[in-house]
Amino acid sequence: MTAKCPSVGEQEKLVEWLNLNAKASGPIYMQLAERMRAAILSGHFDSTSPLPPERELSALIGVSRTTVRKSIDVLVAEGLLDQRHGSGTYVIPRVEQRLWGLRSFSQEIRARGMNPSSVVLEKTVAQPASEEMLALGLGSEARVLRYNRLRLADDVPMAIERVTIEHSLIGDIAEIGDSLYETLAQRGRPPVRALQRISADTVSPRDAELLSVRPDSAVLVLERRSYTADGTVLEFTRSTYRADRYDFIVELTMQENGVDLVRV
Repeated sequence: MTAKCPSVGEQEKLVEWLNLNAKASGPIYMQLAERMRAAILSGHFDSTSPLPPERELSALIGVSRTTVRKSIDVLVAEGLLDQRHGSGTYVIPRVEQRLWGLRSFSQEIRARGMNPSSVVLEKTVAQPASEEMLALGLGSEARVLRYNRLRLADDVPMAIERVTIEHSLIGDIAEIGDSLYETLAQRGRPPVRALQRISADTVSPRDAELLSVRPDSAVLVLERRSYTADGTVLEFTRSTYRADRYDFIVELTMQENGVDLVRV
């Protein structure tokens, strides 16, 4: 696929989105990279079509091709753009997960028209560690399933999911399908609610290799405890998400007596 010439209307929008401030300080290519970054994160560029070629962008914005190229290089290094030989430069699509409703990774990815898949990193039954006993409310005599997977969307690594669940709730681990929640529902133990905590961190060297990101990349760490209808703690999961590919969205509404969080 080659880049098509933008229409007059598209050209006007590009100029508006990427308009540079003549009074701003700093290198012009960094200013342009900042404007392009804002346009990408705001959803102004279609990830299924290539950006206009460097020559067209430089003519529209009024800067040199070298400036455009250096700006694109910055955003490629940040993981926002992907340069494909013979095809063009594309915006890398991001997954947005709204923090309301309880859905599995597979359900979330399918809802966005992508194909989820997994690479199993660990699938063992063992005695629980102290952190696992505390999280699941278990005694030292219990057995837990540790189910660690690399989660992918359209074959692109998105997250590393490390799940701990009481072994008696899952049964034969050989019968676990791609979606753990669907397997639990088939066992009559579906999760009905969950508590989540999200924090930022720097990826570990091992996780960087699995996620195909730089060792110093930022990641989002999600801890989840899910519960069955009778209040039993069902799972303890710690997942590491690529911050350059995944967004968590919370919707807030204003109420008469202050801010009310309506979707979590």
